[in-house]
Amino acid sequence: MRKFNMMAMLQQEYKSMMVNKKRKPKIGLFFLACERFKKLGAETDGGTCEFRSRQQADELIKNLSKHFELFNEELVFDGSQVHASISCFVQNDVDLVLVVFLSWSTDAALVRLLRDMPSLPVVLYCPAKDHTVFTPERSGFEDQFIEFLCAGGLVGTLEASGSFKRQNKLVEIVTGSIATAIKRIHVCAVAAKTSRQVSQAHFGILGDYNELMWSTYVDPYSFFTEVGPEIKFLTYNSYAEAISKVSDAEAMDYCRYLAEEYILGDDVNENLFLESVRASLGLYLLARESALDAIALNDVDINRLKIIGLRPGFYCKGWNETLSVVVPEADLGAALMVFVLKQITGMTVNFVEPFYFDETRNVFSAGHAGLNDHTGANNKRFVKISPDVRFQNQPIR
Repeated sequence: MRKFNMMAMLQQEYKSMMVNKKRKPKIGLFFLACERFKKLGAETDGGTCEFRSRQQADELIKNLSKHFELFNEELVFDGSQVHASISCFVQNDVDLVLVVFLSWSTDAALVRLLRDMPSLPVVLYCPAKDHTVFTPERSGFEDQFIEFLCAGGLVGTLEASGSFKRQNKLVEIVTGSIATAIKRIHVCAVAAKTSRQVSQAHFGILGDYNELMWSTYVDPYSFFTEVGPEIKFLTYNSYAEAISKVSDAEAMDYCRYLAEEYILGDDVNENLFLESVRASLGLYLLARESALDAIALNDVDINRLKIIGLRPGFYCKGWNETLSVVVPEADLGAALMVFVLKQITGMTVNFVEPFYFDETRNVFSAGHAGLNDHTGANNKRFVKISPDVRFQNQPIR
């Protein structure tokens, strides 16, 4: 599909205002080592405890950096270094903090972290080596003793669990090899990233709550303070203005793209098809102009029908380019769920409602007219463009 100049311009203009949903999860590292052991082993082949701990941390960083953006790679030996770590986490707006005991360590540094750090998710990771064989005859007793001390992160991890409990902090505890642990850390990091994105997001309602479904109403203030997204109420006049910015050439170009990619029903009215595409592109432009991450469209509102003339029917490619969403029925709860699922999976997520059960075939019918994300279909030739029967005989603006 050819890119539209106006689309590209707006995408660039509002890029800095919207949540960056495609970034890697940001992890703050808190590597704990022991001040008491720091200089032990200076005369051994393997080096000091500090050197060996640094090697262990660097190996972890090497593996983690393939999946995450990392901050604060320094070793923490005592409480005096904690506030610098916290400042790094805050300044870089990390999604979660990964705590790793590289050996046994005194409790004070972790206690200070949990006491003074802003509320951030924490993963406590206890690395496991593939094998550890202590053979003093091979390289000397002292060298092996230092290696034994540096393999004792489990002791620190066990003691740390008491601080999490006493300070009533939520923590995910992960152990095992780095390859195994990364899978679980990634799940936690993506969830933490999504939670942060929800708190930074802006949702729009166009143009009001769905009065046919009072049960979907939410209090905007509570939604903002307790869930996260800030709500903007959009007018149909602003939507009509956005639609007017879509040129005939852009709308026809998109119509050709849709006709080439999908099955176009014989009963589709050419003029209504063009105007539905124009309205769909206009909705995307309105979202970009308002720097919105999600729109909950009241697609059954009679006022929208009077001003716009139809219901937009197509999910523009731009929504997926920024992992943003649009859902019908002015349902903010549904918008939140679709938004969260899309951030976590990066896949197509659609708003549907169940229509009826068919017990004979053990199936149920579900779907929703218009604004379904057809772009992610495995086989686009199974997607058919059909008239929006509910509104097909309504006049165009």
